Amino acid sequence: MCFHIKNVLECFEKEFSMTYKDLQISLIEMGLSVKDLAILLGMNPNSITNYKSTGIIPMNLAITISLILQLKKIGFSPENIINDVKIKHANDLIEKQSR
Repeated sequence: MCFHIKNVLECFEKEFSMTYKDLQISLIEMGLSVKDLAILLGMNPNSITNYKSTGIIPMNLAITISLILQLKKIGFSPENIINDVKIKHANDLIEKQSR
């Protein structure tokens, strides 16, 4: 466990970060490729594969991947949920521009 303030970030990264290897394992478990994930999230596949050089996936992407994986494990379709969010977001943008 982490008890010293100066070591909190280092400890957090060790205990809770997602490595590129973790990402690859999650993709296999989800039945997705990097390209599939990128398309689903509206990202460029290269943006995801570039994280291989650092070895660590940014927290926002790690959280998203973890949520997608857990939804799939309990029988939900994250693709449908994410696409619904995309459609609502696009509609909101169109409505805002038409004002």
